[in-house]
Formats: sequence, C-alpha cells, structure tokens
Amino acid sequence: GDEQSASDYKAYISEYEADENEATAFHINAESNMAVSGGASVYNTEDSGNVIKYNDENGFSDWKFVCSKSGWYNLYLTYMPLEGRGNSIEISVMLDGDYPYDELKDLILPRWFENATDGSVSGTQVIPNQKEIADWYTVAVKDSVGLINEPLMIYLSEGEHTLRIIDNEEPFLLKAIELNRPEKTGSYNEISSHYGKSDATGFIKLEGEDAVLKTGASLVPKSDNTSASLSPA
Repeated sequence: GDEQSASDYKAYISEYEADENEATAFHINAESNMAVSGGASVYNTEDSGNVIKYNDENGFSDWKFVCSKSGWYNLYLTYMPLEGRGNSIEISVMLDGDYPYDELKDLILPRWFENATDGSVSGTQVIPNQKEIADWYTVAVKDSVGLINEPLMIYLSEGEHTLRIIDNEEPFLLKAIELNRPEKTGSYNEISSHYGKSDATGFIKLEGEDAVLKTGASLVPKSDNTSASLSPA
C-alpha cells in the first residue's frame, strides 16, 4: 500500500468473492451529476452535445450516482483523443475518494491510427505514414501493464457513490461512462459443446500488415527477407 492505502487487485477481489450478486448495468452521461476542477470543463460538441473536456493539466471530474444492486462491475469509457503530444492518454480512477487497488492509478486510453499510404513508392515497399483517427471509442478499463487480461472489476455496494476520473497526461473528450456486469466466460469444452459439426473447408488468411486500426503509430508493416516462410513473400 501507499498514501492512498490502495490494496493489491487479487486481494481486493478475494475480499468480496463471496458476494455473488449479479449487478445491473447502468449508463452515466458525462455531463450529468458531476463537478469539474482544474483542467477539466464542460464542452459542447456538434454531434454529441455536452461532454467533458480534459486539457492535460491534471484536471478531474466527479460523478455522483446511485447503485441499485450491489455486485461486481466493469467500467467502460466512451472517449475521443484530442491533438496533443501523440502519447497515449493516461488517467486514474478513484471510487468514493480512494483507489480500491493500485492498478486504477495508471490506466491507458489508446490513440488510434491507420495507414495513411499504401506502403509503396514506384513499386518499392516503404513504411507507410500513419494517420490518427479522431473518433469516439468505447473501451473497458484494463490493467495497463497487461498482467491482468480481463477488464478490471470494481465492487459497488447498494447506495450512493462518487466516481472520479483524473487526467494525468494528454487531452481528450469524455462522453459517457458505463458500468456493466462482467461477462462470465465458460471453458473451451463448455463453449465448443454448443457448436455443431463444421462443414468448413480451407482456411481464412489475414495478413498482419493489413490491419485497419492500430493503437499506436509505431505499429507499422515492415519488409523482412530473413525467412522464406514469411507471408506475403
């Protein structure tokens, strides 16, 4: 722990694991029941009305909401990256004035890119320029280090709560917050038992270099002639 007395995620999960109540999903418009401070403000957009604008100055916004059913929730954010230094957006999430666990202090909202050119000049393969795509994206809050694969969960008791989102780096717009019941994923045998016999023949081949959307400008196709097994040749 540290000055915020944040607990380890696994310890946090085990603290409430006996509670199997199934949560009910709910949606919070970014501008409703909220207060802003510092580098955050209400901002009007033509397509989405009022949203919250974070100006990359450690601004934060608070939302008060009522949870009608206690249980586990995944947190989803609908956001749009704004022009900045080109880095990923870094945020923190607090619940009721504290960090339930350390992973919520350092969260990433990625920027999204596509190839701006086809990667060839006069028949010669070159690394294509990358273009950032400014749009609304909805992502689940996940561990930025990648040690926890599934979306992070928070436990909400029945009653009123306060959620705070802090901008640590890079500007962005926030349109909506969703708290959804975590999906329960069955084992491979459980899922595959529902599939009928497949009549499919052949295979579907997707080339990595043809990705239409990427979470970083450094994810670019490159030529590699070190192996004849590489595709495309």
